[in-house]
This record gives sequence, structure tokens and C-alpha cells, in this order.
Amino acid sequence: MLCFEVVINGSTMCVAGSNKRGGISAIIYQSTASDIAILSLGGLLDEQHVLWIEPGQVVLSAGDELTIRFVETDTADTPRPDEETPPDDAEPEQTVG
Repeated sequence: MLCFEVVINGSTMCVAGSNKRGGISAIIYQSTASDIAILSLGGLLDEQHVLWIEPGQVVLSAGDELTIRFVETDTADTPRPDEETPPDDAEPEQTVG
């Protein structure tokens, strides 16, 4: 299967991939008001939101080296369910107005 291999400063953080239906995305966010960047890696697999690297788990600073390689492999790390994603049958939030 095709996977994302994430390496930071020479250490492999994870290999993210799945044979399930869905998609995987890597996001790097850097605010102009800060001197750090935040990496997250997750996706939607079989209609379930999952994470390999949750937002805030990896904080990048100037000089850090981040490599994301697109690799073919037989195995990938198991993601964890994204606990903050409400189920499809959840009631919509009420707004007070």
C-alpha cells in the first residue's frame, strides 16, 4: 500500500497508510505570531476520523528537518480514532441567540 513516512530530525515518527476507503492528509500550521509550527497527520477511513499525529503532539522549531516520503510498504502504523469527532448521528450543537 502507499503510505506517508514521517521523519523528524532523523527519527521516524510514523508510517501512515491504510487499505481502507478514504484519505489521509498531513497539515503543517505556522502562525505569523509564533516561531513554531504544528504538524498533524490524520484522515477519514471507512467514514471514521483517525489520527497518527494529533495537532500539538509535534511542535516544530526553526532548524527542525521534516521529511514526508510517499512510500510503498506492506505494513503501516495503526491510527487511533479521533475522539473529538462527533458521530454522524450526533445532535447538532444548539446556538443561543
